[in-house]
Amino acid sequence: MLLTRAAKKFDTNTYDGYDGTKWVPEVIKGSLESFGRVINEREHSSLRRNLTSSEQLPREYPLLRSANGEVYLLVSSSVDTTRDIYSTYIYLLQKATHTANIISFTKTDSASGMGGDIYETTTYSVPCYIQRTSSNNADAGLDFVVYTRFRALLPSYVTPTEGGELEIEDKRYTIKEVDTELNMKRAYLLEK
Repeated sequence: MLLTRAAKKFDTNTYDGYDGTKWVPEVIKGSLESFGRVINEREHSSLRRNLTSSEQLPREYPLLRSANGEVYLLVSSSVDTTRDIYSTYIYLLQKATHTANIISFTKTDSASGMGGDIYETTTYSVPCYIQRTSSNNADAGLDFVVYTRFRALLPSYVTPTEGGELEIEDKRYTIKEVDTELNMKRAYLLEK
């Protein structure tokens, strides 16, 4: 018996995929399972899930949405093979816990060259996952001031920039560093 046939029996839930502009209905059927590993001391495994399916996503969608409206970021994908035959596709998903507005700034110089105006623009409003990672004491002997660092995971299609900001639930965070974590964008933030 092929493992693909057995895997199809568990493909009971349908998921919509976000292609960067719109939600595409029912791009994959699969089974959402718990992620059985400890991620770190601050993050529990209930926020990460494995989506197993007998079918491959037609393309890499950075976001998947379940029938009950929960949104997940696509972390990575892999495939199980049996004797050179693809049997099961496994997608690691991160639950999106918030919606973030990504804000960028543009500066226009004045005619005199002195100063100018700074304009902010909201470029994206995207689902994200945010986590407090550490606190740092201030420099210059101000030990009573503590800055809190956060890590935000964002879909791969967004382009946050250092010096920009994220706005989450009426709080502003300054983007200090941006890099790629598997199939997502990772931004390190300081709360303003």
